[in-house]
Amino acid sequence: MATQVQGIIILNDPNYSPAAWHATLMIIAVAAIAILFNTFFAKKLPLIEGVILIIHVFGFFGILVRKNSRSNLIHRADNAQVPLWALAPRQPAKAVFTEFRNDYGWPSQGLGCLVGIIGPIYSLIGPDSAVHMAEEIKDASRVLPLGMIWTLVLNGITGFIMVITFAFCIGDLDAAISPSYSYAYIGTFYTATGNKAGSTVMACLIILMCLCSTISNVATASRQMFAFARDRGMPFSTFLCRYVSWESPTTTLCNSLIFTTSVRPGWDIPLNAVCVSFVITCLLSLVNLGSAVAFNAIVSLTVGAILSSYIISISCVALRKIRGDPLPHARWRLGRAGLACNIIAVLFLLLVYVFAFFPLATPVELTTMNWSSLIYGSVVIFSICYYFVFGRHAYEGPVVLVNKDF
Repeated sequence: MATQVQGIIILNDPNYSPAAWHATLMIIAVAAIAILFNTFFAKKLPLIEGVILIIHVFGFFGILVRKNSRSNLIHRADNAQVPLWALAPRQPAKAVFTEFRNDYGWPSQGLGCLVGIIGPIYSLIGPDSAVHMAEEIKDASRVLPLGMIWTLVLNGITGFIMVITFAFCIGDLDAAISPSYSYAYIGTFYTATGNKAGSTVMACLIILMCLCSTISNVATASRQMFAFARDRGMPFSTFLCRYVSWESPTTTLCNSLIFTTSVRPGWDIPLNAVCVSFVITCLLSLVNLGSAVAFNAIVSLTVGAILSSYIISISCVALRKIRGDPLPHARWRLGRAGLACNIIAVLFLLLVYVFAFFPLATPVELTTMNWSSLIYGSVVIFSICYYFVFGRHAYEGPVVLVNKDF
């Protein structure tokens, strides 16, 4: 998100020279905003989710449908047209659907395609984040599956339309590979509109959605950390699983211990987990000051980490089905097709999981190597050691039912 903001600044001020500390400060600022909404305005999180949906839908049409003018933002309504479709230079349909380029040195087109699939995968993973908020949602067993499905449907349809649009309107591919404004879409907007103000507004819609998503990500990450700590699966679990409630004081069960916490009225959040999420984000952002390569490795770790969690979860469910072991009752079921879907999903995820750690191009150098594999492996080794040394003596499995107040 920080580099997107820098791209907009470059668009409006060609003399601007982006620096690493600029991006670091922006990351900390965005994290601070997300923490603010997840503490003082925690009750407004459902409103934030609604705003994200509205911006997502209307922003989609706002980018595709805009006033047809290269010099003015306001014109008569009868001049409204589709800027990217009507104004941007268009590629012929044959080039879009039948021509393929391999500009990153991979020995075959198929291998290059598999390496490049990580981008589309990244844009569609994450609907499971809503599950982390299950304990705070009414009728979660019905609402969450519907929310996950409709998220994929909405993002899949709009994403497909946008991808086809950019394939037609992206212009010079060599320029897109090395964009002048950090991201190719900013240059595409400017090429289509010929207007810096209009391009800035269109790009800001995307950045605003990223900001709203960050707020939601902090909420889900903190709940995940809290839940895992409550099961004694984290270091410093007793500290991380403290929950700040509406009542003051409150008695809370955590790690099989009962303790009383003085709270600030108006909050109902895992405050310690939220604050730790903020501190970790700020510390990771400092890596960018020393090495952009290391920072990018941490960022790119997201895909591999999420895919591994999917593989483990789905594999456990599939294994229980194969063995005939009982599963908890679920209102959302696929019946006999469920096991087949689980197996197909795991096979596909394993394929994508491997390529999630591939470098973008060959030949590979120190600065172009995908170092996320090293970070991922280090975390896995640490987690295994932690489990055998301490975790297996403390971890009691997922808590089925928790009563916060006694």
